[in-house]
Amino acid sequence: MKKILFLFSFFSIQILLSQSFQIDTLKVKETLIISKIKLTPEQLKLKNNIKKEISLHIFHEQEKGKIPDLINYKPKPYEIAFFYMINQSEKNIQMIFIFGKKIKKYYHKDDFNKLLEIVKLLEHQIFSVNKFSGMKAYSALEQALSD
Repeated sequence: MKKILFLFSFFSIQILLSQSFQIDTLKVKETLIISKIKLTPEQLKLKNNIKKEISLHIFHEQEKGKIPDLINYKPKPYEIAFFYMINQSEKNIQMIFIFGKKIKKYYHKDDFNKLLEIVKLLEHQIFSVNKFSGMKAYSALEQALSD
């Protein structure tokens, strides 16, 4: 039953994203989905001084819920990596963001509106609003930008 729900949520994400964004699934291994979404600066409400496409990599672990070795992942200059881990048995959710060097220059932990655009994208267009904590994602963004 869990596998059916997992596949259903995976394909629901694919269908939803295909309407607004270009998404590539890089790997599906056990319960880990790695997806790459290509975004324009306008979609993230960034100023027009960025001419490059921005990549959002999502590492979504649904079963084990532990931060994998991928946490040492080094994003490309205009990439945002988002690790979303759910431990079903402990009802624990972990979220971690890692910014590429160049894209990080455009974000500050006190810039509510820019951070909110990332949260809205994740909460309303990628994951289910009912199951995704926008507040927790916002807190993880602040944490990533304070390092």
